[in-house]
Amino acid sequence: MLTKMNTPIIKSLQREFIVTGKSIFAEFPEEFTCFEVMSALQIPKLLFPEAKSPDRALRFVANNSLVFLAVKSHILTMELAYSESSTKLEMAILTGDLLSSRFAQRMIAEGEFDLLRGWLERLLPFYTELTKMSLERVPKAIRMLTYPEALLNYEIAIAADYLDDFGRTPQLVQDHIKDLVQGLVHGNWELFLSAVRQTPSLYQATQELIRLQEEYQKIPLVQFSIPALEAEQTI
Repeated sequence: MLTKMNTPIIKSLQREFIVTGKSIFAEFPEEFTCFEVMSALQIPKLLFPEAKSPDRALRFVANNSLVFLAVKSHILTMELAYSESSTKLEMAILTGDLLSSRFAQRMIAEGEFDLLRGWLERLLPFYTELTKMSLERVPKAIRMLTYPEALLNYEIAIAADYLDDFGRTPQLVQDHIKDLVQGLVHGNWELFLSAVRQTPSLYQATQELIRLQEEYQKIPLVQFSIPALEAEQTI
């Protein structure tokens, strides 16, 4: 989904993924995909379909994608072992920290201090719970579903304090966040599609999200660039 509106956002995100000319995801060709970022361009149509400031809603969710990637990177560290011959564990830690820092930097640069504060207030207890899950040996598969559900709910809660710009998140979507996560993570869309089927705008937005998944899930995030994305675009 490349348009004049979101191409600058894609380019700016691409810059966040580069250090000394190399992608920070080079060590993770199978763990991260372009869909994890591209989905952020479509998610606002589900979370904030009545936004009076759609540009702000889009920037908010796009910036938040860095938080999602940072958390996932930190979760990966829980199953990696130190090795002098491999930098994968070190890069997972550094990537998570770098993305968190760049997220904060973007929010500050955009003057979104209140939205950033809303995130910081939630991330400390969130990481505490995530650490507890790790100590209790909660399976990775469960954690990989738990974190996007929590972060999506945080997005909704933070934006709810700014209804004049974001509008209200449809209750239908709030009630089916678990089903949305199943679609985003595993491609299991049946339950969420069934839930929004009687609401044409949400149903269409979901169909577009599924199309994005079909196009970009197969592209490793290490290849994230306008040319690579355009090569996969079907419309």
